[in-house]
Amino acid sequence: MKKISRNILLAVVSMLVVVGCDNMEGLSPRYGTIQFGTEEIRVSAKSRAFVDQEGIDNGSVPVYVHALINGSQQLYPVTGTAQGERIVQDPTTAKWLPSSSYNYRDWRAGSSYTFNGFAYTPTNATSSSMLTIKSYGKEIVVNQPSTQMVDYMLSHTFTVADGRVRPLVQLDLEHAMSLIEVRLVKHESINEAYIENVTMSGFFRSATMNCIAPAVYNSGDSNEWNAALAGSDDTVYSFTPAPYTDQEGRVPMVTKGEEGEVVMAFLAIPQQMEMVNTLRVSFWVNEKFNFDDESEPDNFVRHAAEFKLYNYSPIVWRSGHRVVYTLEVDTGIHLQGVIAPWIDVDYIEGTVLPEIKYDEF
Repeated sequence: MKKISRNILLAVVSMLVVVGCDNMEGLSPRYGTIQFGTEEIRVSAKSRAFVDQEGIDNGSVPVYVHALINGSQQLYPVTGTAQGERIVQDPTTAKWLPSSSYNYRDWRAGSSYTFNGFAYTPTNATSSSMLTIKSYGKEIVVNQPSTQMVDYMLSHTFTVADGRVRPLVQLDLEHAMSLIEVRLVKHESINEAYIENVTMSGFFRSATMNCIAPAVYNSGDSNEWNAALAGSDDTVYSFTPAPYTDQEGRVPMVTKGEEGEVVMAFLAIPQQMEMVNTLRVSFWVNEKFNFDDESEPDNFVRHAAEFKLYNYSPIVWRSGHRVVYTLEVDTGIHLQGVIAPWIDVDYIEGTVLPEIKYDEF
C-alpha cells in the first residue's frame, strides 16, 4: 500500500514539473511583469490607411509580439496563424500587455530575452489569401489583390541580456513593402494643364519575403529582406480622373511646390525594374496664344509620353524605401526618380489602389 502511494506521489510531482516548464515557471525567480511602453511602440511613417502611429495607438491596427527566453524557449504561446501574442494598451497605466492576462509573463533574473513585434493591414489580410505570416513574423507570403494593398511592418530585434534590468520593451516597427509615388507638376511657363491618365505597368504583386538580417534596436540599421517574386509581372497601377472638359472633376497640374500637387501613391512588393516596367502619362495642355485675351478660345492639345523605369534611378525598389517619381511638364516632359524618407509621408488615405490625393503643405 505504501509503495503504491509513493508511486502516485512521484507521478504527481513529475506532472507538476512538466506543467511548470510549459508555463515558464521555475526557470528563475519572478522579477516583475514584462510590459511594453506606449511611446516606444512607434512606426517610421505616417501613412494613414496603412500601418501608422494613430492606428497603433487606438488599437485599430493590431500589434503582435514574439519572444524567446534564453535563446530557445517560447515566452508566449504561439497558436494558429498569428505567429505571435497580441498586445494591447491598458487605458489605466498606458502600458502595453498581452491581450489576455493568462499570458502575462514575469522578468526572470539571470535569463536573456529577444523580442520582435509585427503589425499589418488590412486586418483581414491573414484570414484571406493576402498575407501569410511564418517564422514568427520574419517570413511572409504576400498576394496583393488588384484593389487592396497589404502593409506589413516588422520591428527591430530588442534584446535583454538579464531579466533583472526589467526595461520597457521597445518595438520600432519598419515597413517591409516599398512606397511608390508619382508626382505630376507643370513648369511655370505652362499656364494650364490637366491630367488624363497615369499608368505604371509590369509589376509583380506576389512574393515570399524573408527577413534575412533583422536589425538590432537602436543600431541605426534596417531590416534586410529578400523577396522571391511569384506569379506574373502583369500588375498595372492606373489613375484616370475626369476629362479636362469636366469643370468639376478634372485634375489640374500645379507648379512644383505649390499647394495642390497631384500624387498617385501605392504600396508595392520590393523588386528590380526590368524592360517591362513602364510609366505612361497622358495630359492636356491649353496652348492658346494669348491668355490675356478672353475672346480667344481655349486650345487644348493632348500629349503622351512613356518611360522605361530601368533607365531611371533607383532601378531597385527596396523594403522600407519611398521612391518618388516626379513628372514635370514644360515644352516636353521630364522624369526624375529619387529615394526619400518614408517618415515624411502624411497624405495617403483609403485602401483602394491606386490612391490619389492633393498634398497639403
